[in-house]
Amino acid sequence: MKKTPRIALLLALTLLASLLVACTQAPPPMPIPRAPETPLSPAPEIPVDPTDYEKLLDDAFAEARMLSAEELEYEVVDSKVTIKGYKGTEKAIAIPEKIGDHPVTAIAESAFADNTALEVLVLPSSISTMGQSILKGCTALRALRSPLLGERITKNSHLGYLFGSATYADNARDVPASLKLLEINGNFDSIPDFAFFECNDLVAVRLADRIATLGKYAFYGCFSMKYLTVDHLIQLGDHALDSCAAFVSLEFTDSLKEIGLGALQGCTDLRRLTLPFVGGSATENTYLGYVFGAEYPDFAKGYYPGRFQEITVLEGCTSLGDYAFFECETLRKVTLPEGIRSIGVRAFDDCDSLSRILLPASLETIRENAFMDCDYLASVIFNGENLEEIGVNAFYNCLSLGEIKLPASLKSLPGSCFANCVSLESITMEGVMSVEKNAFHNCVALKSVTAPDGIKYEKGNDAAEALNKKK
Repeated sequence: MKKTPRIALLLALTLLASLLVACTQAPPPMPIPRAPETPLSPAPEIPVDPTDYEKLLDDAFAEARMLSAEELEYEVVDSKVTIKGYKGTEKAIAIPEKIGDHPVTAIAESAFADNTALEVLVLPSSISTMGQSILKGCTALRALRSPLLGERITKNSHLGYLFGSATYADNARDVPASLKLLEINGNFDSIPDFAFFECNDLVAVRLADRIATLGKYAFYGCFSMKYLTVDHLIQLGDHALDSCAAFVSLEFTDSLKEIGLGALQGCTDLRRLTLPFVGGSATENTYLGYVFGAEYPDFAKGYYPGRFQEITVLEGCTSLGDYAFFECETLRKVTLPEGIRSIGVRAFDDCDSLSRILLPASLETIRENAFMDCDYLASVIFNGENLEEIGVNAFYNCLSLGEIKLPASLKSLPGSCFANCVSLESITMEGVMSVEKNAFHNCVALKSVTAPDGIKYEKGNDAAEALNKKK
């Protein structure tokens, strides 16, 4: 028993000695990365929908015949008309704005209920009140033009109300599957929260020009919707178009000022997107993952649509924020406008499918790690002479990058800027006078370096310096 402490001490000393030996040994060198062995597959073709939805809507409503007073049941109270019913059996009808000298301002409860022949209905913009269930049982209705979605603008304003739903949660149950075409032509300026919640058979929706806002979950679960007028929208609420899975392309205009969290979440077939900025607005949540539901930029990867591949940023955008397209692995094409002055930290980090990018002449700054780990990025074109700063690791691990021509406005390269660019063969630095540590580390394919006389290289750029001296 007395030998136990002595044995323990010997074991401890042996362990300490082995640790000391390990600490004095140099760590094995990091392996040089390799360029992708398989070429990037061709970009999937983005499907084109040949349907002219504006014409489809126009043609549908053009079928409606304007009814006469004799064909309607109605009452006049205080010089205002309430429509109470329709006596005929025509498939496509329009309600007049006036009967005699009196405006039509209301539709009574169940006015058209159980009319199984009715396919197209046009209601006038003069209507300010509608009763519940006015279209209940209208199982053949395929096109509706209406100034309201419910009882009034601010009350029971969900589409299902017209078909008997007490709440928006019953839209899917009560709105008939036959209803494909809808136009909202009223006097309100926003679509209320949950208005079309799970109206999953709508295909085309046209909004009046004055409608500028889509409320929270406004079109949530409209799985079949392929067309929505968005060119005049100013604001999208949180999850406004969530789970609108049939959209292939959405083209917003510079009128758009704010996009809520997850506004496009669940748009699983979205391939192409046009935006005036990247993220929630020009100044907040400025990363693309936000519009797809990522509350934090480093979570974005799991939220992008699996087929998303192309984005156009409109004129007026002056910067790409930090993490703008972070880990958008399917992104193939980015179109940036003149006017962008800066690209933020990790803006394109891990955009593995991006093979080419044209940077606008207005660009002044590329921040740290901006294009890091873009495995297939083979071509970066600087289209101007305003670039003044590139951040550390800006193009680190761009394994396919073959040639770089830097503008004369750039005077220095930071550490590890092009490190591990194992395919880089040619670099032209017209104005660069200092190259910081490891800027070209592991650029094993480098064959040509063009730089001004007097350029200074710090440690870790031996190959580039040697090639420069040969000139």
